[in-house]
Amino acid sequence: MFDLVLLVLIVWVILTVVLAGWALFLQQYLYTEATPGLTWRGPAAGSALTVVLLVWLVCDYNAPGGYRALWEFSSREESTAFPELRIPTATGEDVYKPSPGKRNDYHLNGQTQGRPLPARPPLLVVVEDGKRSTFEPERDAKGNFAQQTSTRFGRESKEELRYIDEKGRVMLENSLGQLTISRPGRFLGNLLLNLAFFGACFAAFWPILGFQWRHALLQAFVLWLVVLLFVWPPVLSRVEETARQRAATRGPG
Repeated sequence: MFDLVLLVLIVWVILTVVLAGWALFLQQYLYTEATPGLTWRGPAAGSALTVVLLVWLVCDYNAPGGYRALWEFSSREESTAFPELRIPTATGEDVYKPSPGKRNDYHLNGQTQGRPLPARPPLLVVVEDGKRSTFEPERDAKGNFAQQTSTRFGRESKEELRYIDEKGRVMLENSLGQLTISRPGRFLGNLLLNLAFFGACFAAFWPILGFQWRHALLQAFVLWLVVLLFVWPPVLSRVEETARQRAATRGPG
């Protein structure tokens, strides 16, 4: 945990120095003189950004990989792969298991050279604590596979075929063996964090550092984009790695 605290402190120092130095340079060019009080305005601006980033780090630490930039996160999450999948046959059941060292690359009896799991099996059975659950693909009124559609940028496209069990749990055809969990609350959380960071960038440039609001808005967007594209991903990756290591050390429960 100490390295995360140190990381936050380093981020604050870098933001403070960069913002204060940038304001001193650019304001003399734009306005003939810099805003008075940059010695305290710089640390205040750096603190405003760091507070939001600290909240972001805590969220991502508690849910590794769950809180990212707008173009990186997904409201869907996949569970740990089931140890085996079963497909009923006329003579019993074929058992498919992941190949050694692979997460959900299922082959008959777990043999790498064995028959792979069919792309669209008629149904799948999993056994959990001695209880069987059957996942069946969605079908239309005629019994054909039914895929949901979504619209992005004015174009309609088909989504992956969904397999659903009696509990309403979902597997997608390209990740059979793993449950796909939808988390709309996480989507909202990601959106709020991204917007809060942009708002903090704008506040840092406008009322704190004293830029005109038009100049502040443009600089806030550039800073928001640069940080989320180049600076923040490796920081979050470090935090996620630490969180997973601590979880592995604690073990189950």
